[in-house]
Amino acid sequence: MSVPSIKGIVLQPTCDQLNALVAHGRLSREQLEIRLEPADLEVLDSKIEPSLWYARTTADRLSAALVDAAGGGDPEWLKEQGRDTVEAVLARDVLRDFIQSAVERSDRVGETLVGLGSLIQNFGSWSYSGEELTDCQVELRDCGDSYSDLACWSAAGFMEGLIRKITGESVTVSFSRPSAGHVVYRVHPD
Repeated sequence: MSVPSIKGIVLQPTCDQLNALVAHGRLSREQLEIRLEPADLEVLDSKIEPSLWYARTTADRLSAALVDAAGGGDPEWLKEQGRDTVEAVLARDVLRDFIQSAVERSDRVGETLVGLGSLIQNFGSWSYSGEELTDCQVELRDCGDSYSDLACWSAAGFMEGLIRKITGESVTVSFSRPSAGHVVYRVHPD
């Protein structure tokens, strides 16, 4: 079985923000070296390639360091970061075109939302149910312990930002874990 991983396009903003905190003296390299594993530091120091896979565990440790350093330890802060990541993802031609084609066929927008999940991570199975993108449910199954609460917070924010971008309407996305390896996102209109 392959290592549960995410695409670099999703990891890039986290690395950029951590490196900026170090560059501006708000976080020391020594603090990162104590907290992170050598493989994490290698990723942080490398040029992140948007289309390459990076271990989910590395992404989680980098996210945890960022939440503590910039978000005051509050995982809710990751929702904001997830919303901001939408712009970075849409800057990529192939993903922007993928989403735009779904918007043009409004009956397939929900499929696109879950299809995007499969494009940016290599584990779990996504599904969508609901009549409206602004009032629906998105589920991730069979993700084992590879999908952390930090990933849940970030994905909830990403969904909020993407749905707002697609529909022009504001939504709130909450999540629950009914069982191990199963996450349910509930999208509510604001």
